[in-house]
Amino acid sequence: MSLDSPVEHYATLFDNHFLLQGLCLHRSLTTRAAPFHIWILCVDEAVENHLLQLDLPCCHCAASRGDRVTFELAGFILDRDTPPRP
Repeated sequence: MSLDSPVEHYATLFDNHFLLQGLCLHRSLTTRAAPFHIWILCVDEAVENHLLQLDLPCCHCAASRGDRVTFELAGFILDRDTPPRP
């Protein structure tokens, strides 16, 4: 991709059992799909804590609270034609 390419946005969700696969996905995007931004819905608190500690570049973590999703990710899901604001 050239430097003036638009940023691709990805969204995924996983729990602590799939944390390593999620980290591999981030690394793969970093090496093969830059520029990008990935939104991760953290299904459990353990995954949220790990990802916040790692502070991965180009990554935004949203916490799931039972069947409720944080406002930022909900807005992104509802309006997929418009990229989320940083």
